[in-house]
Amino acid sequence: MRTHVTDGRNFLLLQDRAYDLVSMEITSIWFAGAASLYNREFYRLVKQRLSSKGVLQQWLQLHHIYPTDILYVLGSVRSEFRYVWLYLIGGQGIIVAANDPQAAPTEAQLARIDATPALASLPALHGGTSRALLEALILDPAATDRLLGSHGRPAAYWISTDDNLHLEYSTPRGNALDGQRSREKNMELLLRAARSS
Repeated sequence: MRTHVTDGRNFLLLQDRAYDLVSMEITSIWFAGAASLYNREFYRLVKQRLSSKGVLQQWLQLHHIYPTDILYVLGSVRSEFRYVWLYLIGGQGIIVAANDPQAAPTEAQLARIDATPALASLPALHGGTSRALLEALILDPAATDRLLGSHGRPAAYWISTDDNLHLEYSTPRGNALDGQRSREKNMELLLRAARSS
C-alpha cells in the first residue's frame, strides 16, 4: 500500500491507475469545496479509476444535514454506480458503491477477516465479529433506489453536479441545525425506505 497526502480528486485526475478500493472520510460536507467530493463528476472520475470489481467507500454525515441533502448525495453516487449500500457505523453513514453486484460482503469474506490476526482490531470495533458489519446495513441497492424514487420526482432529479453545485450551497445551512434532531430526522427517512421492502 502507498499513501499519498494530496488532494484526492486532483490525484485521480492526474493519473490513470486502476484501483480496487477508493476509501475516503473527509471533513464535514459544508466546508467550502468539500461538496465537490459528493458531486456526479467526482463519482464518475472514481468509477473510471476503479477496476471492474472495484469499490468506493465514503463517509456520509447524518447530523447537521437536511434530508434533501442526503437524497442528493445518494442520488449523485447512484448516478454513476449501479449498486449503492448505506451502512450505519459509529452513528454515521458509510456509503459503499460498486458496479459489480458481488461487491456485497459474503459470509466467507467476513469469516476470513475474523481469522486474519492482522485484522483482529477491526471486528473488535464492531461487536467482536465482522458479522456485526452486516447488521449495520441500512439500505441495500433496492432500498436506495426506492428511497430515491419515493418523493414524487425521478431518481435523476437528486443529482448534485459541478455546474449546479446544489450541495455546495445547501449543506452549509445544515450547520445551524440541532445535531441530534437532524440525525433523528435523517434516520427516519432512511429507515422508512429500508422497511418498505
